[in-house]
Amino acid sequence: EVEARFPAGDEKWNDFIKKQIEKNLTLLLSDPLSRGVCDIKFIINADGTIIAAEPQNMHNFELAKVFKKAILKGPKWIPAQVNGINVKSVRMHKVAFKTQ
Repeated sequence: EVEARFPAGDEKWNDFIKKQIEKNLTLLLSDPLSRGVCDIKFIINADGTIIAAEPQNMHNFELAKVFKKAILKGPKWIPAQVNGINVKSVRMHKVAFKTQ
């Protein structure tokens, strides 16, 4: 079994998510409850597209909404494989947001 992976690597995936979140800083700063760590579970289809994302915490806070949108905007991944066949898989990702 081979896990799904972002073609450019984890660092580039993190950069993509960070840029998407930075585009929404005003919105995030307006919600004082959107501080902390948000976990999202997302599904990568057998063709590498991200087909679903669901926050595991911070439901209805702006951070969860922005993070979910960012993941769903993401480019294709290299799909997971089982016995050499591409399969749907689930991944988890965390993002932390804090202000000073």
